[in-house]
Amino acid sequence: MPIEENNSSKRRGDGRGKWFKRGNYSRRGKNHTSESKRNHYKDQSNEHQSKQSKMDDICPYAGWHHYFAGQKCIENPGIDHKVKVFMDYLDEADNEFDFLKIKTNEYFFIDFTHLIREENVISNRLPTIADLFQSNPSLIINCLGLAMHQRILNYHEKVFSKKCTAPKIYARIINLKPLSLITDIHHKTLGRFISIRGVVVSVGNNKQYTLQIAYRCDECRMIAVEQCHDGRIQEPIDCPNVDCRSKSFTPLLNSRQTICTDLQFIRVQEVEKEESVKASDIPRTIECQLLNELVDSCIPGDLVEVTGIVKVQDIEQGKGKGRSQNSLCFYLDVNAIVNERSNDSPLSSIDVYFSENDLQVVRAIHSEKNIFRLLVKSLCPMVYGHDLVKAGLVLSLFSGGGDYENSVQTKKNIIPSRGSIHILIVGDPGLGKSQMLRSIASVASRNVYVCGNSASSSGLTVTARKSGDGNDYTMEGGALILADKGVCCVDELDKMSKQHQALLESMEQQTISFSKGGIVCNLPSRTSIMAAANPSGGEYKQSKTVSENLRMGSALLSRFDLVFILLDRPDEETDRLLSSHVMQMHNSDMVQDMQDIEFNKKKKSSRLHRQLRAKNGEIDLLPVELFRKYVAYARKFVAPKLTAEAGEVLRKFHVDWLEKYSSADYLPITARQLESLMRLAEARAKVDLREEVTVEDAMDVIEMMEYSLLDTYSDEEGKVDFSRSQMGVGLTGRSQVKTYLQKLRHYFDSTGNKLFTFRELRNLAKNIAEGPDFGKLIQKINDHGFLLKKGSDCYELVGAA
Repeated sequence: MPIEENNSSKRRGDGRGKWFKRGNYSRRGKNHTSESKRNHYKDQSNEHQSKQSKMDDICPYAGWHHYFAGQKCIENPGIDHKVKVFMDYLDEADNEFDFLKIKTNEYFFIDFTHLIREENVISNRLPTIADLFQSNPSLIINCLGLAMHQRILNYHEKVFSKKCTAPKIYARIINLKPLSLITDIHHKTLGRFISIRGVVVSVGNNKQYTLQIAYRCDECRMIAVEQCHDGRIQEPIDCPNVDCRSKSFTPLLNSRQTICTDLQFIRVQEVEKEESVKASDIPRTIECQLLNELVDSCIPGDLVEVTGIVKVQDIEQGKGKGRSQNSLCFYLDVNAIVNERSNDSPLSSIDVYFSENDLQVVRAIHSEKNIFRLLVKSLCPMVYGHDLVKAGLVLSLFSGGGDYENSVQTKKNIIPSRGSIHILIVGDPGLGKSQMLRSIASVASRNVYVCGNSASSSGLTVTARKSGDGNDYTMEGGALILADKGVCCVDELDKMSKQHQALLESMEQQTISFSKGGIVCNLPSRTSIMAAANPSGGEYKQSKTVSENLRMGSALLSRFDLVFILLDRPDEETDRLLSSHVMQMHNSDMVQDMQDIEFNKKKKSSRLHRQLRAKNGEIDLLPVELFRKYVAYARKFVAPKLTAEAGEVLRKFHVDWLEKYSSADYLPITARQLESLMRLAEARAKVDLREEVTVEDAMDVIEMMEYSLLDTYSDEEGKVDFSRSQMGVGLTGRSQVKTYLQKLRHYFDSTGNKLFTFRELRNLAKNIAEGPDFGKLIQKINDHGFLLKKGSDCYELVGAA
């Protein structure tokens, strides 16, 4: 025991144990760090700072430390040469930059195509500028930023006759060509400067990213500042004071010398291109790191062009929780991001979408005599007939002239109207509904194709998922968000009865409201929904309404602009032509004379039908690529206005139908159909690239609306009955109600009792409605006010006296 006490005393007093130099007093009771020694260290610190200031005075660039911290200007003549070249370039393009605005915003845009032009000063003095961007992009970007930084200081001194200071200026490189594909990013592209184009599918919350952090020496209290590279925080190895050998430091997170900036991660999914992505390929995504003003520059569903450096995540992030240390993920350290939604986009829309060859294609198509017929015949030519259905789908591709976002910004006191056109195709299986949707998706520039039996509500709208660290949520957009300003094709709509409510807000308000995980937002969803559905039971029964055939609510059905009913009815001539068409398709010997025969023989040949007919060899079908270019051009640059003459034609049609069928229990056309007519007429004018809607356009869409309404209200005998609605009860339901009421009144006449129990009502309903149908029958009679519920098991017959 005494020996152990002596050893312990030796460790704590004379040795170098863990208590050595902890506190202000040594074991002898004297102050270890005297006031004179502190002053000595303070003088050395001031002397060190004065030496650093003298070194900065030697450098001709006042902001050198912002861009090349830790490097000496005199030891880097290559950097000095590049900065001078870029300063001369900025002097040549003096009129293109607002230096005071750049100083305030702390960034500026540089067009990459301008940097590599042959006629500027860079091409003469830095001919390898394009290669330098690939070999060392960070160096070139910092040189551009330093050149602009010095140019701002010179401008301020020249204009205001006094010197000033400026923060770090970031050079944002845009229009980097050619664009790269996310599928081509691999280990050989690590460190390369690339540009990708895609859709934002998820957006994370804002975080803090440390640029530099201040440390205080625990021994001499001297401050040391360490730069953080790629977000990695490292403590100083030694104290900057040469007389202090301490290696213990305390981070000063709240110090002014600790600099942080905003950080956000987004995930971008590549845009499908017919020449680069195969149909069987899964769309690839990549994480993108946004810093500074780039944070909050996009939301899910935005189409963006991202430029940055390919990097891999820190290896420390792969440790723990079963993750291997040698498993790294690529991400893009973003330098610039261009959002198509932004009005102040630095890129011209014509540069982004269309080349000169594309414009020549648009002119060639526009020179055709009957453009509408050409587009209708070119849409899904493998499906026989259905010209008016295809015409409605084509108009939905072009959409109306309404712009929800602009109307909200410019006309705050006016309720904005949507421009998207929604189409519903209902019919028996095997009539080509899915093929037409696939064809529409291939033509649309932005498209999402989903199947009802595999889509969830969150998969259609927005999902909030926990991030990798589990501390916050990441917002991921669904199909309707990703198809913003495009087309969302929903097949098997009848199979997604639980998800119908998710479509209501998007179809009418063109937005999706979201509130979950502390995230409350309203995202744009300006998409045209084209849906196909099969009737319940496998066969469409005209004795029932559309709502009864699909078991779909009236709120969703009323939002579709056009509803087409496709019926498979036996017809010898039609079946013969259809079988011949199928055989020719399989033999790759397709001819066009099959396209001019009406599939539905019972309807009269209208003016629009005759316009869409084509004789053998009269037209050449458009390839999908040219079709897509023409639609994109019309949607981008054509915004037709409804003329007074065309508006009068639409108004007269609406009023005539209201007067003609006002005696019916349900009006077949409402104000919502009038708005649909206006959207369809604007889309019809877009097809011909006209700025005004003509009377002929109005007549065409009226015929399509009549075709849709006649399909909806025709009974099983081919007669038109407007006394029933899309959402009401069909002929069978009304016959049941009428027969059952007659039986109840007959029972009252014989007994004089107008009160019934539920069991008595069920007994009277034998041979009329049994099982689940009986409950629906009682509910219908109760809704119409003929049978009132007086208690828990008591019903009263109204009108009995």
